[in-house]
Amino acid sequence: MAAQSQAAALLLAFAFLSSATAVRYCQPGEECWPATESWEELSEQLGGKLEELGGSESDLYEECFEAESDAYSIASHPQCMQTHNCAREFCDSRLGWNLPAYVARAETVADVRAALAFASTHNIAVTIKTSGHSYAGSSTGRGTLLVWMAHFETPGPGGTALVLGPGEWTDSCAAAAAAEEEEAGAVLKVGGGQTWKEAYAAAFEKGYHLVGGGGLTVSAAGGWLMGGGLSSSSRKYGLGIDNVVQIEVVLASGDLVVADACTEPDLFWALRGGGGGTFGVVTAAYYRLHEIEPVHNLQMWILPGGTPSSESCVDDDSALALAILTDGDPANDYIQTCLIGGLSGLCTFFEQGVREWFQNLCPVTCITGCAEGLDSETWSAVRGAWTDWWVDNAPDINRNWSGYWTLTTLDLNHMGSSTPSDGFGSELEASLQAWKHALPASQRSRVHISSRTESSYWQLRGQGASTDATGSMELPIASRLVTRTWVVDNPELAKAALRALVADEANGGVVTSYLLGGAVADVSANATAISPAMRDALWSVHLYHLDPTNDAYAQNFRDAVTDGSGACYNHASYIEPDWERSFWGDNLERLQELKLRYDPNKRFNCWHCVGWEEPAPAPAPEEEDETTEEDTTEDLSSASSKATLLLCATVALAVL
Repeated sequence: MAAQSQAAALLLAFAFLSSATAVRYCQPGEECWPATESWEELSEQLGGKLEELGGSESDLYEECFEAESDAYSIASHPQCMQTHNCAREFCDSRLGWNLPAYVARAETVADVRAALAFASTHNIAVTIKTSGHSYAGSSTGRGTLLVWMAHFETPGPGGTALVLGPGEWTDSCAAAAAAEEEEAGAVLKVGGGQTWKEAYAAAFEKGYHLVGGGGLTVSAAGGWLMGGGLSSSSRKYGLGIDNVVQIEVVLASGDLVVADACTEPDLFWALRGGGGGTFGVVTAAYYRLHEIEPVHNLQMWILPGGTPSSESCVDDDSALALAILTDGDPANDYIQTCLIGGLSGLCTFFEQGVREWFQNLCPVTCITGCAEGLDSETWSAVRGAWTDWWVDNAPDINRNWSGYWTLTTLDLNHMGSSTPSDGFGSELEASLQAWKHALPASQRSRVHISSRTESSYWQLRGQGASTDATGSMELPIASRLVTRTWVVDNPELAKAALRALVADEANGGVVTSYLLGGAVADVSANATAISPAMRDALWSVHLYHLDPTNDAYAQNFRDAVTDGSGACYNHASYIEPDWERSFWGDNLERLQELKLRYDPNKRFNCWHCVGWEEPAPAPAPEEEDETTEEDTTEDLSSASSKATLLLCATVALAVL
């Protein structure tokens, strides 16, 4: 049986390799590139909604820089990425621009079909984008035709998402559900271009909550979903891919397909974790809704201390320092205030009400500030004590708690009760306070704990009053899924791994990481296409390495966590080693097979996507009279060697 499995893996690897080496897309400037008249015909089909991104790419991208940190403004331009380095090849700012050649502004299914038909006729690669939040540059591509979904038609009145109550909607499994006398619950239908701000608002208006993303400009039916869909309520309700019940998608063939558990189940599986921009253009997604519940928010953060470096700092921020100091003498223990910078959009751990903008400050990774004489010894000691407490307690936290953490912060939401009362959930805040007060006074003064209760998650978010700032010039993040089994079995190794990150802060830091488990772990490892490691993960640790070209900070953590897991796809490094296996684990081979089934010509092509093809340079002019038999033999031998190496590597990965 094992031999048969290995043979099957070998055949699949060979088939995928053969397909991969055969694809070559038409690029601008080549003879195959469509004439202007052909593009004009496509523009007419699209009602004028076709834009050529010609001229200087630097000039073209200037309006993206001018949008600064406004995620809404950045999203309004098809060429812009929310992190600007991902407008470059492989998200490497040292390399050339990676912008599409043309943009088709798709507002209807007919628009999508027209763009895909044109691309197929002329053998042009297609990329897909809504708001440009891909940290790995998967929603852009040099020489591609970009299908821009930001303005796609909405299913609800007045441009809203559509809530369908119990009995108003069923999937194709309705017959099976009827046989079991079950009625489908309420769902939210979101259009292919709608964002989480629109989705949350529509659900809240009808009395519902749904599992969604943190960034309100992120697409609700795009890469967030197809990359897994991490959420601040995932431990109670599951991932986004566990809550989507049906997806409408246009395939490369132009066919509009409805995929759910009973119709096109393989495609439905692939779309739930196999990555965006890979299998088709999603035009609608249906999410399971949950009744609105009170949310109890618990926050902790650790701030460095020092003395004021200038009188202006005291004048500007003394009220802030006094407001957040719970211990110590403000005259001797001034809180370092971080400047709002490129990373501010990742830091949402701070109490509203001290100052309106206080939630945008980022002590997690900021280096500059108003303090001098920083007590680094105390700063390191209290963070080490926190990571030890976190390793000891995180595995036992009740599943009603979901949210984020870093080496200096905790931001958890208890869903379902204004006063947590079940298991460790009821003891969490008291335990955290007890840990703080057991610290030496010098460390205790650095720790601030607060909590508040709102009647719903959407109200906790201020009903969309603000969202994360974006527009970083560089955002070299990486992620690692750390399994619960490994942490429980190796607590001292886990503590050492986190303490090592504290000690190596000159090279990086930990940004918004997720507490997992609970409902995420209830789903079997291969039920969806996401890495099976996600189902056993206690944490998705998100790292930031200060040198964009060197992720040694992240690699040291990969080496320290010896559970053989992988990366969280939507927050992975753009230089993630062995990225296909890291993203999808044992699900990779099935995804490769389905890529060939649903997109046999690899019309959809993007970096860090299943079946990715690097755009080939234009071929050199033929010089037959100068080509010798020896040259030809050498070229074929080289190509054969490369193919053999790739095949061997693929097979080796398949049987690991």
